[in-house]
Amino acid sequence: MQTLPVIGQVLDRAIFPRSCLVCGQGAEMPGACSTCVEAMAGDLTATCRRCGRTWTKALQTALRAESVRACPMCSGRPQAYDVALSLGPYRNELRSLCLALKKPYQAWLAPTLAGAVLDRHEDWIEEWLSAEPCDLGAVVVGIPLHWRRRWTRGYNQADALAAAVAKRLGLARGRVLRR
Repeated sequence: MQTLPVIGQVLDRAIFPRSCLVCGQGAEMPGACSTCVEAMAGDLTATCRRCGRTWTKALQTALRAESVRACPMCSGRPQAYDVALSLGPYRNELRSLCLALKKPYQAWLAPTLAGAVLDRHEDWIEEWLSAEPCDLGAVVVGIPLHWRRRWTRGYNQADALAAAVAKRLGLARGRVLRR
């Protein structure tokens, strides 16, 4: 009776490494250690509440949930969406895991990556999403790949990550963009 759980644990350890793919140290979750996870998530209060870019005056407006003030890059420009949320800066640890996720045999990293970034900011994200006026509700959208790249790679890592984020936040996942 005990053999089955032991076999499952052995297979789990063989398939999902317990070392961090960024720094090589021991990892608490599949593919990432707590030090790298902590370094991944950026300061969401320093992002534009409309496009998700980091900018210095965002902190002043982010604390006022009723106002959605655009950054200088998207101010006055029409957008095909209401708001966007950046979950962290694409550099260092976060970039390393995103690049690892591009390999089809490491698609299992999507929930780890989503959880790593969302854990640190989940309360803020929930508050942010509930304060934003949106007629259709919040939807998580992954950026599509060109069909040739998708065919070469075998899957779309952005779609896998969007699915993991949507599942974690209990939101709908939409495939509304086209490359």
